[in-house]
Amino acid sequence: MERHTFRRYWKYYLHLEQLLMNTFDFVALAKENFGTYSNQYASILQLTGAELDAFFKAFFNVKNGNIKIYIRRLVNEYPLLSQQKVDVWDSNIVLMPFEKCNDVLLNHPIKWWKAFTGIKHDRINNFSQANLGNCLQILAALYILEFQCIRKIAEIDQSIGIPILESKLFILESCSSRYQALSDNLVLECK
Repeated sequence: MERHTFRRYWKYYLHLEQLLMNTFDFVALAKENFGTYSNQYASILQLTGAELDAFFKAFFNVKNGNIKIYIRRLVNEYPLLSQQKVDVWDSNIVLMPFEKCNDVLLNHPIKWWKAFTGIKHDRINNFSQANLGNCLQILAALYILEFQCIRKIAEIDQSIGIPILESKLFILESCSSRYQALSDNLVLECK
């Protein structure tokens, strides 16, 4: 993927992130509220799941795929992603959305993906899965995957930093960040 194409995906990621953050005016961002479900969370789950599916296809350059194919590629090509932790800003919440990716290869779906497909195919009977916890996890999965993509782009074009607008919700535990004063872009230094 080229950098200009990535920027379009990242812009939409930021839109999805803002949709989720807007719900924090009504539901506090706390582990105790992870089970809180709503129509808005159903929408966010659907939008994010569809975007994650589209981004997997673009990232792996495949026309057709499913979660098992994507996860197999992740496990083979990026084995450390299953251990990647995402900190949620201004909270004590740490997410590991790909922690159970090896289970997918054994036909045990990841909880947040199962929630997405459950809402997609039978929203009425799976409505309680459209909750804050699943929305955070699926958005964190998209965040990790997009970060992996921009790292790959930076390696290819030999860029020193990774200029993107900053997430207001997540930060990878293996990265530090700082702003460049003139461009208001975020430069991430990943260890």
